[in-house]
Amino acid sequence: MSVQEYLEKHLLPRKIEEAVNAAVRAKAADPVLFISTHMRRAAPAVITRVCARQILDSRGAPAVEVDLHTNKAVHRASAAGPGAPEGAAVDATRDVEKRRLLAKAVADSVRLINGKVSEALVGMDPQQQAQIDQAIMDLDKAHHRTEVGANAMLAVSIAACKAGAAEKEVLLYKHIADLVGKSATTLPVPAITVINGGTHAGNNLPIQVFPLHI
Repeated sequence: MSVQEYLEKHLLPRKIEEAVNAAVRAKAADPVLFISTHMRRAAPAVITRVCARQILDSRGAPAVEVDLHTNKAVHRASAAGPGAPEGAAVDATRDVEKRRLLAKAVADSVRLINGKVSEALVGMDPQQQAQIDQAIMDLDKAHHRTEVGANAMLAVSIAACKAGAAEKEVLLYKHIADLVGKSATTLPVPAITVINGGTHAGNNLPIQVFPLHI
């Protein structure tokens, strides 16, 4: 491939001209820096890898933290395991080896994210949240999604959501509103716990929380 063919294939003359014109319009003090930043922002973001690690959550229990890398930035999110009332529709995954960290270690989830999950998401557009979430779920055919686990799924999904918002250059809440088709946003209604039951309390109430909406 000749130099001219390469330039034309990637539309470089037009892209460079647009960047230069933008620098002139902005009267950039450092045109080289402005042009490089402009060109970087013009390139579509793609996921390049996903890295996970084990951290401790607010209760001192092991949790999953994820760094989702794109060709532009790194976006971080974490997800704890289940709270006291375990057994939700999608459970957090803990290590098969139960001797570590009171049987709550998440090293298996970390390895899964760094391997299969990362491989499945590389090259995807972080703005395509539904496709990303589906790709993660497709890796887990187990009952209640216990092979990948809610902790791994949620940490990766949140990191991808942050990357999508950054690519659109909007705040995270606005990006989420766009994803669910909401053109107008409102503040959520606050709620407080009036009575605690279940595992959190020393009583026989079958319901965990009785909330009061303000």
